[in-house]
Amino acid sequence: TLFRSIRRQFEFSVDSFQIILDSLLFCQHCPDQPISETLHPTVIGESVYGDFDAALNHLQNKLIATKNPEAIRGGGLMKYSNLLVRDFKPADKEEIKMLERYMCSRFFIDFSDILDQQRKLETYLQNHFTGEIGRA
Repeated sequence: TLFRSIRRQFEFSVDSFQIILDSLLFCQHCPDQPISETLHPTVIGESVYGDFDAALNHLQNKLIATKNPEAIRGGGLMKYSNLLVRDFKPADKEEIKMLERYMCSRFFIDFSDILDQQRKLETYLQNHFTGEIGRA
Protein backbone atom coordinates (compact mmCIF):
# COMPACT_ATOMS: atom_id res chain seq x y z
CA THR A 1 0.00 0.00 0.00
CA LEU A 2 1.02 3.56 -0.58
CA PHE A 3 1.30 5.62 2.61
CA ARG A 4 0.31 9.24 2.27
CA SER A 5 0.12 11.87 4.91
CA ILE A 6 -1.79 15.08 4.76
CA ARG A 7 0.35 17.94 5.91
CA ARG A 8 -1.23 20.70 7.94
CA GLN A 9 -1.67 23.86 5.88
CA PHE A 10 0.41 25.97 8.25
CA GLU A 11 2.67 25.62 11.26
CA PHE A 12 2.72 29.20 12.52
CA SER A 13 0.54 32.24 11.88
CA VAL A 14 3.28 33.86 9.79
CA ASP A 15 3.20 31.01 7.25
CA SER A 16 -0.58 30.66 7.14
CA PHE A 17 -1.28 32.99 4.20
CA GLN A 18 -2.82 31.76 0.98
CA ILE A 19 -3.67 33.62 -2.21
CA ILE A 20 -6.85 32.49 -3.94
CA LEU A 21 -6.64 32.96 -7.71
CA ASP A 22 -9.76 31.00 -8.73
CA SER A 23 -11.60 33.88 -10.39
CA LEU A 24 -8.44 34.97 -12.23
CA LEU A 25 -7.99 31.46 -13.60
CA PHE A 26 -11.68 31.26 -14.48
CA CYS A 27 -11.40 34.49 -16.53
CA GLN A 28 -8.48 33.04 -18.48
CA HIS A 29 -10.51 29.97 -19.40
CA CYS A 30 -13.57 31.95 -20.50
CA PRO A 31 -12.37 34.41 -23.15
CA ASP A 32 -15.95 34.85 -24.39
CA GLN A 33 -16.75 36.67 -21.11
CA PRO A 34 -15.17 40.13 -21.44
CA ILE A 35 -13.87 41.78 -18.32
CA SER A 36 -16.05 44.70 -17.33
CA GLU A 37 -16.79 46.88 -14.34
CA THR A 38 -19.23 44.28 -13.04
CA LEU A 39 -17.39 41.14 -14.19
CA HIS A 40 -13.70 41.07 -13.32
CA PRO A 41 -11.30 38.72 -11.58
CA THR A 42 -10.51 39.16 -7.92
CA VAL A 43 -7.54 37.98 -5.98
CA ILE A 44 -8.25 37.01 -2.40
CA GLY A 45 -5.74 36.74 0.41
CA GLU A 46 -6.63 34.67 3.43
CA SER A 47 -5.01 33.21 6.50
CA VAL A 48 -5.75 29.61 7.42
CA TYR A 49 -4.60 30.55 10.93
CA GLY A 50 -8.16 31.76 11.33
CA ASP A 51 -7.59 35.42 12.08
CA PHE A 52 -6.14 37.33 9.12
CA ASP A 53 -5.55 40.55 11.08
CA ALA A 54 -3.75 38.75 13.90
CA ALA A 55 -1.61 36.74 11.46
CA LEU A 56 -0.73 39.91 9.52
CA ASN A 57 0.18 41.66 12.78
CA HIS A 58 2.40 38.70 13.70
CA LEU A 59 4.11 38.85 10.31
CA GLN A 60 4.64 42.61 10.41
CA ASN A 61 5.93 42.55 14.00
CA LYS A 62 7.91 39.29 13.77
CA LEU A 63 5.81 37.49 16.37
CA ILE A 64 5.51 33.74 16.83
CA ALA A 65 2.08 32.16 17.35
CA THR A 66 0.64 28.77 16.55
CA LYS A 67 -2.33 26.59 17.36
CA ASN A 68 -2.19 22.94 18.35
CA PRO A 69 1.53 22.25 17.79
CA GLU A 70 0.84 18.65 18.77
CA ALA A 71 -0.98 18.32 15.41
CA ILE A 72 2.15 19.33 13.46
CA ARG A 73 4.58 16.61 12.42
CA GLY A 74 7.64 17.15 14.58
CA GLY A 75 5.64 19.66 16.64
CA GLY A 76 6.91 22.59 14.59
CA LEU A 77 10.06 22.59 16.70
CA MET A 78 12.45 23.11 13.78
CA LYS A 79 10.39 25.96 12.29
CA TYR A 80 10.02 27.54 15.75
CA SER A 81 13.80 27.44 16.22
CA ASN A 82 14.23 28.94 12.75
CA LEU A 83 11.89 31.82 13.62
CA LEU A 84 13.79 32.49 16.87
CA VAL A 85 17.08 32.59 14.97
CA ARG A 86 15.49 35.15 12.61
CA ASP A 87 14.67 37.44 15.56
CA PHE A 88 10.97 36.58 15.83
CA LYS A 89 9.59 36.76 19.37
CA PRO A 90 6.72 34.85 20.98
CA ALA A 91 3.41 36.70 20.70
CA ASP A 92 2.41 35.44 24.16
CA LYS A 93 5.34 34.71 26.46
CA GLU A 94 3.27 32.67 28.93
CA GLU A 95 1.46 30.57 26.32
CA ILE A 96 4.67 29.81 24.43
CA LYS A 97 6.09 27.98 27.47
CA MET A 98 3.26 25.44 27.25
CA LEU A 99 3.49 25.29 23.45
CA GLU A 100 7.25 24.63 23.63
CA ARG A 101 6.53 21.55 25.76
CA TYR A 102 4.01 20.31 23.16
CA MET A 103 6.49 20.99 20.34
CA CYS A 104 9.26 19.05 22.08
CA SER A 105 6.95 16.19 23.02
CA ARG A 106 5.67 15.84 19.48
CA PHE A 107 9.20 16.04 18.06
CA PHE A 108 10.34 13.17 20.29
CA ILE A 109 7.20 11.15 19.52
CA ASP A 110 7.66 11.56 15.76
CA PHE A 111 11.43 11.06 15.90
CA SER A 112 11.90 8.68 18.81
CA ASP A 113 15.18 7.17 17.63
CA ILE A 114 18.35 9.23 18.17
CA LEU A 115 19.42 8.58 14.57
CA ASP A 116 16.04 9.85 13.28
CA GLN A 117 16.45 12.97 15.43
CA GLN A 118 19.95 13.55 14.08
CA ARG A 119 18.81 13.04 10.47
CA LYS A 120 15.88 15.42 10.93
CA LEU A 121 18.09 18.11 12.45
CA GLU A 122 20.79 17.76 9.79
CA THR A 123 18.27 17.74 6.95
CA TYR A 124 16.46 20.79 8.32
CA LEU A 125 19.71 22.70 8.78
CA GLN A 126 20.89 21.78 5.28
CA ASN A 127 17.55 22.75 3.68
CA HIS A 128 17.04 25.99 5.58
CA PHE A 129 20.46 27.35 6.45
CA THR A 130 22.73 26.35 3.58
CA GLY A 131 24.69 29.38 2.42
CA GLU A 132 23.62 31.55 5.34
CA ILE A 133 26.84 31.21 7.31
CA GLY A 134 28.59 34.55 7.22
CA ARG A 135 25.49 36.48 6.14
CA ALA A 136 24.35 39.18 8.52
